[in-house]
Amino acid sequence: NNDQIDKLIKFYFGEIKENIVSRVNLQGVVSDIGWTLWSYVQLKESSIDFDYKGYAQKRFERVINKIESNEFNYWIDTI
Repeated sequence: NNDQIDKLIKFYFGEIKENIVSRVNLQGVVSDIGWTLWSYVQLKESSIDFDYKGYAQKRFERVINKIESNEFNYWIDTI
């Protein structure tokens, strides 16, 4: 959530800057895309009993929600 992001940035950089907040949020989108793709590969390749499809769908829904959010264009414009 936003409080966790602010704490992370404050701890790592010593201060909170909007361009860094935007980069962290956009990197979250990229990360969710990566985990979505990884999950679909695991769905076909893994022998572990895990709901990879459900996990992938959850991550991809987060991607869509973030891209369709009001903040997304702000993040792009701020970096």
